[in-house]
Amino acid sequence: MNKIMKQLAALDFGLMLAEAHAETGTGATIINNYRRYCSENPVNCAVVNNFIREAKGCTYDNGVVNVLEKLTSFINENQISWQIASACE
Repeated sequence: MNKIMKQLAALDFGLMLAEAHAETGTGATIINNYRRYCSENPVNCAVVNNFIREAKGCTYDNGVVNVLEKLTSFINENQISWQIASACE
């Protein structure tokens, strides 16, 4: 669990969101909601998993897709650890 938390910190989901540029109103809403949440709360697997679920419905927005691709790449590289960490939360 500690390994995935260190990896989450290295991933820097909050920075990823801060640098994202949504192209649609829906994309902006998703990104802004998570930006606001991450600025006030710690990031954990559940937050990232929820973002991924919402972002999958907004694949027409390149700003959202960019963040989604980075996250899914990270998760695919750490699949077992991610599943365990997600289950433990």
